[in-house]
Amino acid sequence: MKFITLAITTQYIAIAKTAQGLLNNSCCQGNDTSFCAGDSILLNAGSGFQNYSWNTGASAATIWISKQGTYSVKVQSANGCYGNDTVIINKPFSLPQISLDQDNWICEGGNRTLNAGNGYQSYHWQDGSVSSALNVDTTGIYSVRVKDQNGCVGVDTVIITKILPKPTGFLMTDTLICDGFPTKIQASTQYSDYSWGIGDKNNYITVKKGGSYTLTVTDQYGCTSTASVSVTTKQCVFGIFFPNAFSPNHDGHNDLFRPNAFGELTKYQLQIFNRWGQKMFESEDYTKGWEGNLGNLLQVSGAYAWICHYQFEGEPEKTQSGTVVLIR
Repeated sequence: MKFITLAITTQYIAIAKTAQGLLNNSCCQGNDTSFCAGDSILLNAGSGFQNYSWNTGASAATIWISKQGTYSVKVQSANGCYGNDTVIINKPFSLPQISLDQDNWICEGGNRTLNAGNGYQSYHWQDGSVSSALNVDTTGIYSVRVKDQNGCVGVDTVIITKILPKPTGFLMTDTLICDGFPTKIQASTQYSDYSWGIGDKNNYITVKKGGSYTLTVTDQYGCTSTASVSVTTKQCVFGIFFPNAFSPNHDGHNDLFRPNAFGELTKYQLQIFNRWGQKMFESEDYTKGWEGNLGNLLQVSGAYAWICHYQFEGEPEKTQSGTVVLIR
């Protein structure tokens, strides 16, 4: 317990400031004060008087106070003169309330920041450091003592007993997929957070191309780990394939007439004609298709002829033709 001694001649009660004052029956008002919750304060009327009479009923030169209130004392000197004084003890100051993170673990390879909060006058950790926060990376007993602007002290302690292993084995091994065909790469579903290097937050991603895909997971304790899977592609289907109909109504399905090409095209030219031989469309980029118009004019429903010249890497040049039905 913290004790604060009040000396009558220096701080709070002025009754015994001078012998002359008592002889003249002087009466003074002591300085109001307070103390920290749980502490006590000593009121000292001074020595050398014949009698002491406190409003608490005490008759000694000093009394201990642990509650707020108004306290007064009357003294009598050896020659029979009287003096008195009063001091007001305000409501005790609340103690600092520290709330360290009480989790008893640290993640393997990581650390924890124990934060005692801001705004205190001083900090003192068990290792002697004096900042408001302490980074820890091993088991042990960690405590902090803070003092606020009123001189009141608060203490808190956390005991860390476990080092938790970081997540492992949550991602599939390196895999081989067919080039251009969607393939799902799925991680274990037991984690609380997923973050793929490409930005997805699900426990899976769908890939069509080869490459290295990175995933960071976070478990229920906040422990994180990162792993990668290497995806290699192979050519499962080879060739160029044209649909026989399309409907350019902007519903997101079959809005364009264009081929699906599987393989590395080194040459490509597509031309489309109406029944009178008028050219409707031409492109040398197989990813671009016909929207069923000529300039700004929508073309009527019906059959249209097409011819395509193309060449795959390492293959001879070929020509393919057919018809496609435009549906409105």
